[in-house]
Formats: sequence, structure tokens, C-alpha cells
Amino acid sequence: MVTQPASEMLEKICRGPVPFWIDSLCINQQDFIERNEQVALMADIYSKASLVLVWLGPDPYKDTEQLFNAFMDLVEKIGRMFAVGGKIHLFWTLADGPVVYTTLPPSVVSPSESEAERLSGFFNLPWFSRSWVLEEVGLAASTHIVWGERALDWNAVGLTAMFLVRHAKAMLDALGLTDAIQNVCHMYTAFSPFTTLDTFLHLLNKSRRLKSTDPRDKIFAFLSHPTACTISISGHIPGNLDAYKDYIDIAIQLLPNILDRFLARRLQRRAAERKATSLDEPKLVPLIKADYHKTVHEVYREVALEHIKRTVSLEMLTAVQHDCDATVDLPFRSWVPQWNKSNGTQPLGFFTSKHFATANRDAIVTPSADTDPDTLIARGTIVSKVVYTSSLCQSSSFDWALQPHDDMTASTNSVADTWLRLKLYLLQVRGEKNPRTVQLVTSDGLAVFDPESDILTAYMRAWVAGKNLAEVDGFDFENDVTAYWHCLWASPTEGTRNYSEDHLRRAKRYRASAAAVANQRKLFVLRKGLIGLGPSAMRKGDWVAVLLGADVPFVIREIGGEHRAAGDPFPDNVKFQLVGECYVDGLMTGGTVRGVEVTRDIVLV
Repeated sequence: MVTQPASEMLEKICRGPVPFWIDSLCINQQDFIERNEQVALMADIYSKASLVLVWLGPDPYKDTEQLFNAFMDLVEKIGRMFAVGGKIHLFWTLADGPVVYTTLPPSVVSPSESEAERLSGFFNLPWFSRSWVLEEVGLAASTHIVWGERALDWNAVGLTAMFLVRHAKAMLDALGLTDAIQNVCHMYTAFSPFTTLDTFLHLLNKSRRLKSTDPRDKIFAFLSHPTACTISISGHIPGNLDAYKDYIDIAIQLLPNILDRFLARRLQRRAAERKATSLDEPKLVPLIKADYHKTVHEVYREVALEHIKRTVSLEMLTAVQHDCDATVDLPFRSWVPQWNKSNGTQPLGFFTSKHFATANRDAIVTPSADTDPDTLIARGTIVSKVVYTSSLCQSSSFDWALQPHDDMTASTNSVADTWLRLKLYLLQVRGEKNPRTVQLVTSDGLAVFDPESDILTAYMRAWVAGKNLAEVDGFDFENDVTAYWHCLWASPTEGTRNYSEDHLRRAKRYRASAAAVANQRKLFVLRKGLIGLGPSAMRKGDWVAVLLGADVPFVIREIGGEHRAAGDPFPDNVKFQLVGECYVDGLMTGGTVRGVEVTRDIVLV
């Protein structure tokens, strides 16, 4: 059966006996055996095609040419600027200082209402949200996008997306286009020689928002990516380098940080050396094989177990995300990431922090019995019980346009509200050298804080999950926190108008970091007085554990724990559910764990 999109495309572009391969026509989607065979061939099909045409459908605005010309104009102008050593801040300056008054296409960088509607209409087209797209355009020798009456080189669309993510994020936020443009940027870079994806786990996480009719395709669609075979990108050289040759210098300049640009340049040199010696990339075996006879859970479980086996780590568990409602029971097989679901958070290790909670020690996993394949038994340490959790944070929870709080009542800002509710200001102000027991909001929650700790530093570090590297955005924890703290508690009458531009810039940088890291997460306190940031599904009574082979701790939930008396030891047959990864200040560097209660095999179900 010829689908409507396929029929529209053939009518538009077919002008003679030209061989086409169209997946919706050439694969019997109802035949699992054929689907298994064809998925294994997809990489060869797209990489050997002379041209991949992407039909986006008819253009309802009837002005595709104007939009596509603006994309090409943008790419041409930023290419000229980079060629002479210029830097882009939406106003342009040369490396030696003089300003160059070159106008970027306003329909892209500062669109009118109608132009913004057209941009939104284009980037929100269904094709840009499909999982299989990464492979289709990522392996091709040449790709053209066709919308209405016009075709455009895919590089122009991808570079425009990279530019907007790097230099026009505020505009994207205002237009509600951030997620859509980030999807396009991910599609363009995922298979490219300037990809920022380090591992297969990074690829799966960044692709989580993409859609697929069959949930199994959230894995199968990416098995042709090099990290599906090697786990780590490790300098893989794409076979279609010529597809990027005229644009690679521009793309590298648009990468978010110095390290990514350095790695991309190194890959360029390795590619040139390999081309000179005529050596081919070795054929590698993917993590699993596509098999549509298996259930969704069987596929997801197999990927998780194979990843653990190949990496000798539990990094895969950092991708576990559950329903944001903490009152909802966790699903069975709680430790298996459900790739067809997402609450919009990225793993904590992705926020440029240095987390080595188990000092880079290998995972110790006991094979489960064949009769119980859904159980994961990992060696670890149960650290302490959760006695307090904040309310669920949103990105807007860190704005400082607050109600007056001179009377130390609750605030609309999560940082201020939790500080006040826990009465941590008493510790900070008094600075007593004796351990203090702080009565929390919960009826029986008591937390003893370390008398030598700096409560404010630990508290503010938790909101950004220990972010401490400046390569991406110049983040400076000490100065940025000071600036944010000043703005947070600014006088209701004076506000922030007396602060310098630099002070406000630093405050906004901390706010942006907290909004990104803590969105859809909760701040929590352990019985041992440690402060952390955890998953949305966590609740009071959960436990924090350090599992060997993972760089971050995890929140786990005892099954049937509500029936065990406080202070009683765990029974021998105790089982836990995995709630999600967490950050705990003072527990991230692999040193001696303070307040260890028990070390054992931890059974996750």
C-alpha cells in the first residue's frame, strides 16, 4: 500500500525511470522476519544511496523559498565570519577588535510574528521528531530536504539549528522552540564527525524525546550508530565525511565548548591519515540484534544487561526515570530504563560535574537465576534514609522575583522556600561547633548535620548537582552563588537595581544552571545530615545507596519496608526498587562513606 506521503513525494519529484527505495513500500511492516532482516540492512541502504530525499509534505505557507534562502544566507555569513577569525554574539566583532556590521537574516535571528510562525511550522513538522531520522540522514552521502516546491541541502538546516542553540537560546525559549530545535541539532550531529555523543547511553538519552510507532524502535533505530558497537565513540570516523566537507569548519565553531572542538579537530586529522592509507573502518557487532519477536521489555532489559556486561559499569541505571507523582507505585523491573518514557531530565553526570561516588570501581553484579531474569543483584552500600524531600522543582522555581520574605515565611522560590522550611539559616547564622538536631517539617524526621560542614555551600552545591567545570558557560560556583544569593534575598523595596551588570550576569548563570539541573527533581535530606538532589518519584522513607560501578549514588525503595520497625535490620531476603540516580553532597568523590549502615548485595526488582 502506497502511503499518502510516499504518493505525494513520487508525484512531485519522479520524472522518469529512476530507482527509489522507500521504507514504507519496501518493507512489509507486518512480517517480523522481514523487518528483522531489513533493519539489519538499513545502514548499508542509506550509506550506499547516491542521494537521500526527505519529503516534508506540502508547504502551507507557500513561501518555502524565502525561508530556505534565509537558512543558506545565515550559513554563508557565519562561514565568512569564522574564516576571518570573527566571533558571533548576534553582533559581530573581528578577532583584532573592530566591529563588523554584517546583518544576519532577521527572519531567522529576530523574526516577526509571522516569520516566527513559519519557523515554528517548519521545525515542528512531524519528520523532525522521528527516531529513524538519525540513521536516514546521518549515514547518507548527500541529503536534501524537500518542502513544497523547494529542496535544500540538509547541512543548511542542521547548521541553522546548531547556530540557534548556541547563539539564540533566549529567542528559542521565548518562541517555545527550544526542544524542537535541539531535536534537529541532535539529528544533524549524531552521526557526524563533530558529534558530542560519547557513548551509546548518551545517544539513547538525547534521543529520548524522539518518537516511534513501535517502542522497540527506540533501540533498533540506533543500532547502526558506532557507539552501539563500541559503547564509546572513541574516535570513530564516519564513512560519509565528504557529506560534511564544505561545512565541517563552521559546524566545529558552533560546538558548545573547547573540548568538543578539540576532539572534532583531532578526528579530522585521523580521518585524513586513514584516507591517505586507504584503511577501512572494521566491521563491528552491535550491542543487540533487532528482533521484533521480542517484547518491548525484553528488548529494553537485554540492552541494559548487555551494556552493563560490556562496560563493567552500572552507568545504564542513571537513565531510569519514573512517573513524577511520588504517590504512584513504581513499576515492576524498576531498574530497566523505559526508553519510550521521559520526564525531561538528563542524567546528572551530563551537567559537567566530576562524580566518582565509587572511585571508578567496576560493577559487581551477581547473575540472576534463569527463573528470575528481571532481577538485578548489585554489590553496594546503603548509606542513609531520606527524612525530607522538597516539593517537585520546575525550571521557573529558581526565579528571584519573589514575594517579601523578611519575616522568614515560605517563598515562591525553591531555594529560599526549602532553606526556610528546614530552618537551615539557624545553623548558618549561629555557626555552632556542636552537632545540631534540626526538626524538619515531617513529623518524625530528624537530621544531624556535621558540625564542620558549611551548610550554605553544601546546600547551594546540591541545587546544581556539584557543577564545577567552566568549559561550557564559564560557570564559577563561588562567585555565581554569591551573586544569586544576594539577588534572592534582595530587599523588596530596592530589588536588584543596585547590582552591577556583571553581578546580575553571574546570578543569572547560577539560576540557569539550577533550572536545568534541578528541573523535575527534588532536594532531599538524609538522616545523617547530608543534602542531595534526587529524582521526581522519590519520597520520605526511601534510602540512598552507592552501587559499585556507578559514578553517582541512587535512591532505592525497600519493598515492604513500611512494615519493619524503625531501627530493625534489613531481613536477609529484602528487595528494593530503583527510584533513580541522585546527587549527595559529600558523597561524590569515592572516599569513605560517612554513616555507613550496611554493605551487601542489593537486590533490585
